[in-house]
Order: sequence, then C-alpha cells, then structure tokens
Amino acid sequence: MTATCEIEEEVIEMGSRNHSYLQMKLGALLLGLENYMVLSEISLDSSSLESNTKEMRPDLALFSPLPIDFLQDEIRMQTMPLLVIEILSPRQSIEEILEKFRSYFQLGVKSCWLVLPPLQSVSVFSAPNKEQTFSQGDVVDNVLAIRLAVESIFQ
Repeated sequence: MTATCEIEEEVIEMGSRNHSYLQMKLGALLLGLENYMVLSEISLDSSSLESNTKEMRPDLALFSPLPIDFLQDEIRMQTMPLLVIEILSPRQSIEEILEKFRSYFQLGVKSCWLVLPPLQSVSVFSAPNKEQTFSQGDVVDNVLAIRLAVESIFQ
C-alpha cells in the first residue's frame, strides 16, 4: 500500500465533530466510574479471530483496572476490555459496526454499546443479537452494572 492510499484510508475512517465530542464526553463520564479504566482508540489483539482482516480498535474500551508503566507500553492489548463503545460516524454503516460487535463478543468482550448521534440514542448489546436501546432516562448496562443519564451524554 502506498503512502497516498494509507492517507486516503485514514481520512475515510476519521470521525466527525459530533463523533469526537461524544467520544470525549463518554470517556469523561466513564472516567468517573470506580473499579474501571477507560481507554480510547486502543488496538485489541484479534489474532485469534479467523475472519478478521481489519484492526479492532473501538472508540472507547472499558477495562478492569490495569497498571500503568510509562517505561513499557503495549501496542496491541492482549487483555480484552469488558465493554467497547462504538460511535456511529457519518461514513460508517450500522451493519459495519454490528459486524465488529460479533467479533468483539468472540474475543470475550462482555458488552458493546452503539451510540447513534443523530438519534441521540445508545443501544446496549449483551450478546450479538440481544440489545436494548435508550434515548431518554438512563442508559443501563446490566452486565456491568453501569448507569449513565442519556442527557449527560448528549448535552
């Protein structure tokens, strides 16, 4: 792949202003949760997936607390997150994200959230075909016992 192709591919996958805002907003809300660590745009080791040809890098990932060692870093996380959050960007399809969710669940992720900015809603998946959508009140993730007010995400 040439450098030009790599740049074009990167531009296609870039988020938008709303995407970026919601990623930061959700990250800040999740940082306030005890007993969890939130990371953004972290690459996950998906080498165990037969069909995976694309890097697995969720917008946000929630882990059990992990030690931070600034002298040693990890490029591809071997430990899988408990939760991944994908925020729909203008150049993504819902089908593309749902395919990622199937892969995340195969890797051992417990819960996946799909954030739909135009609808100001969050769908919480506890399995590939089991979801609940929230557009008012609280987003409730029963798998991880997390509650966030929808209003706090989209204000």
